[in-house]
Amino acid sequence: MDRKPAGGPMKRRHSVPAVASFSCLSAVAAAAPAWGQAMPVENAGAFDVSLLAVGLSGLAIAGLIGGVLFMRHRALKRQVESLKARARSLEARLNEAEALLASEPHALILWQGGADAPQHVSVMMPEVEDVPRVAAELLQFETWLQGDSALRLRRRIARLKERGEAFNIAIITLSGTVLEADGRVSGTHLALRIRPVFGEREAALRTADAVRRLQRRLSKLAGLLDDAPEPVWLESKHGRLLWANRAWLKAVEAEDLDAAMREGLRLVALDELAPIAEEDGCRRWQAKAVIAGDRRILEIVGVPHESGMAYWARDITELDALKKELKHQQETQIGMLDRLTVPVAIFGADQRLAYFNRAYVRMWGLDEDWLRQRPKDGEILDRLHDLGRLPQQADYPIWREEHLAVYTSPEGFEERWHLPDGRSIHVIAEPHADGGVFYIFEDLTEKMRLEQRFKELMAAYRETLDNLHQGIALFGTDGRLRLYNPMLARMWGVEEEMLARRPHVNAFIEQASRLLDDPAFWDDVRYTVTGMSERRERFSGRKMLKDGRVYDHVAVPLPDGNTLLTWVDMTAQAEAERALQEKNEALMEADRLKSRFLESISYQLRTPLTSIIGFTEYLDLGLAGPLSEQQKEYVGYIRLSSSELLSVIDTILDLTTIDAGRMELAIEPVPVEDALQEAAAAMAGRLEERDLVLHIDIAEDVQTVRADRRRLLQVLHHLLSNAISFSEPGGQVHMGARRGEGGVDIWVADEGPGMDPEFAKTAFERFTSRHAPGGHRGTGLGLPLVKSLVELHGGQVLLETRKGKGTLVICHFPDAAQAGGAPGGGDAGKKDGAVRGEATALPAREASEAAREQAGSAAARITIRPAGGGEEKRSAPAKSAKGAAGRPKVIIRASGRNGKAQA
Repeated sequence: MDRKPAGGPMKRRHSVPAVASFSCLSAVAAAAPAWGQAMPVENAGAFDVSLLAVGLSGLAIAGLIGGVLFMRHRALKRQVESLKARARSLEARLNEAEALLASEPHALILWQGGADAPQHVSVMMPEVEDVPRVAAELLQFETWLQGDSALRLRRRIARLKERGEAFNIAIITLSGTVLEADGRVSGTHLALRIRPVFGEREAALRTADAVRRLQRRLSKLAGLLDDAPEPVWLESKHGRLLWANRAWLKAVEAEDLDAAMREGLRLVALDELAPIAEEDGCRRWQAKAVIAGDRRILEIVGVPHESGMAYWARDITELDALKKELKHQQETQIGMLDRLTVPVAIFGADQRLAYFNRAYVRMWGLDEDWLRQRPKDGEILDRLHDLGRLPQQADYPIWREEHLAVYTSPEGFEERWHLPDGRSIHVIAEPHADGGVFYIFEDLTEKMRLEQRFKELMAAYRETLDNLHQGIALFGTDGRLRLYNPMLARMWGVEEEMLARRPHVNAFIEQASRLLDDPAFWDDVRYTVTGMSERRERFSGRKMLKDGRVYDHVAVPLPDGNTLLTWVDMTAQAEAERALQEKNEALMEADRLKSRFLESISYQLRTPLTSIIGFTEYLDLGLAGPLSEQQKEYVGYIRLSSSELLSVIDTILDLTTIDAGRMELAIEPVPVEDALQEAAAAMAGRLEERDLVLHIDIAEDVQTVRADRRRLLQVLHHLLSNAISFSEPGGQVHMGARRGEGGVDIWVADEGPGMDPEFAKTAFERFTSRHAPGGHRGTGLGLPLVKSLVELHGGQVLLETRKGKGTLVICHFPDAAQAGGAPGGGDAGKKDGAVRGEATALPAREASEAAREQAGSAAARITIRPAGGGEEKRSAPAKSAKGAAGRPKVIIRASGRNGKAQA
């Protein structure tokens, strides 16, 4: 700053009048202190000029008071000289201060009062490159200071502005340079000075900053540990408690740390437990403790430090329960995997076999003991390759490496292996979280074979379907055609191209309605195909088309929701059925005419025949006069022939009554032995006439049979009559009864010539007869009547015959036979209030098989004993045809439950 000498201007001021000079000097002297305080030292020269102007003005104005001011002017002059001297001293000091400031690098920021914007910013730090040189950039501390330092500096500046709190801190630039930041209050200004430090000062500041950081981290760590939800505590080397967090104090129910120390509280007694793991001085325990009244399982970790041990406890109660549950689930899963038929292998992160099931051993044929040694995946592949059980590879090492790459891949793979032995294996490899791999091997050999077989069958079915004479249509749940055959198109006159487009059932009905105009029928088809009801029912029937063709149809709802429709052209069959129906109606009418004719003739014959028999008996008794021997013989012949004719007429009438459904039975318990003896006594004359012996064999467990006594005797009469007629003179006839399945079996057997197979087939047909050994030919109504009567009882007739070995007829009378003839009292066979039996009489060729199926073998169930030996029971004497009393040849033998005769 340029300064002018003080002497020049002052000399010119002395030329004014004395009074004015004195007055001016007095005014200047009075004002000088204030000016001196307000005006800076740098403006001292300007002050002189101003003073001169004031003095001149004062001389002009205060001329009258110049004398008074003269004295004050002299005092002022002395004061001005003093001020000039002070200004020179201050200037020297200012120059010295500027020199001192310029001698040390720094950055200076000044704020006037509490203003936000700085009043002065200067930067003189050429040694520190990362300190900005521009004022605006210097104030952006975050751009050139480390985050912690920038935040800390801003906080200190804010406190300096708010509370005038001075500070001296270390700050670090982004490059790591340590700076000293000093903030203070200087008068009305706030000053921030930033300067670099070196040497020991830098080391001290760095150390202080590190200590500060450590203290802050320690404080945070202590706060975190104290707020931790898990118990944490410190113990001395002697086991004395040094510190514990709030969770520990809460667990031991202590008020504070001092109280816990005084009372010697402990969470767990670790000195009584052995650590479960120890590594690098760090120990782990698992202990049980009671916390808040609950028994908990804790995992405690202890880490040594210079004054003792630091412990923290983690509650693993739930984790322990989860581990147990997981272990149980793993054992369950392993058990399930062992029972699976699909081979499974699990490898760990070290590529060693961790688990395998039995199916895995069976598939690959490896030694189970070797597998339990946990070989690596690559070792197993090598062994399978050596055994020839892997797919043939052009370069096995490369294939092996690619296969094992699954352990480092985030995704698994699926492959199909075609083995040399013909098997096809589907391989699934899935990496799991711990770095291992889960393998599943599925043998597809049988599946592929079945698929091939299925394709072949489907091709065969398709070929069969295409060649069927029925029209087939399969509609899906959406109502569209899914399957059809060519016959469908031909039957309904629909183009196959249209069917190939899978038309909706409505479109098909629209086409088919041209041949069959039946809206109700097509509505049923539409409902069956598209209806949502679960109670769709099958329906079938027959329809006649407009052109005269006749179709049988069947609609079948399938379990999967589809609907199968079939149509069969029954035109030819319908015409044949109509012809057969007409013929059958004609035959039925002829049968009705025959029945009416036989019934009419039988009644017309019975009346005169009864008169003939009556007059014959009248003559035989001699009521019309004595007869000669020859006349008596003729009368006997007339009587015998009349009786036979009457029997034939009665048989015809019975059959006619049964056919008309008017025969009713009086079912009651009938003593079997009495019935058989009565039947035998009735046939005694014929037995004696043909010189035959009748053996009756009744089992002990047969007492009664539920039957109509009259009809039972009629059955026995016809059976015995046939047996006698076809037995050789001097032969034997056998009759008996034994317990059968659900009833009583009554049988009659002869030792005659038997029946040939062809005749046996028609033995139970009416008017079918054969010649007896004596030349007699029956009417062919006996066995049909027997069959009808037994069936009317709800029973069954079985016939067994062999050529030259005789004939056996078995009549089964069920225990459930009731009045009316239907088994169990049912309504089977009822017609116009009468009851007809529904049991089936089998032809001769099938009788033996049926007897074996239903009653074991007839020969095995019924034992036929020849005459002679054992206890015999003689029946009462019976009159022969000649009227003479003779010795009846009827032998009745008692037998055991097994049907064998008792001696």
